[in-house]
Amino acid sequence: FALLERLLTVPTKLSEQMIFQIDEQTKHMLIEKYYDLDDSVIRELLGRKLSSRHRKDLDEVAEKSGAPLRCCRRQFDNVRRVFKTVEEMPGNVVANIRTAFLLSD
Repeated sequence: FALLERLLTVPTKLSEQMIFQIDEQTKHMLIEKYYDLDDSVIRELLGRKLSSRHRKDLDEVAEKSGAPLRCCRRQFDNVRRVFKTVEEMPGNVVANIRTAFLLSD
């Protein structure tokens, strides 16, 4: 899973890779699930700085939201990655996120 997870952090690489024999529908499902957000976790993350220093304090988010720490870290890292990627892109933010991360509505 670790090898696949590295590709999921950059969805365009997952769609172009040839190592794993995965059909397009499964790739799309994996990307959607990996970038899926848990309402209770995001509620706790809102208003926090997305710095690596705050990543260390995610055990509090896990406790309050009831989600596993690994899940909280993944969502924190994903939100941070998406923000950094689209932060200075011109145009519609939602469209940029969908394009850069191969996400649907």
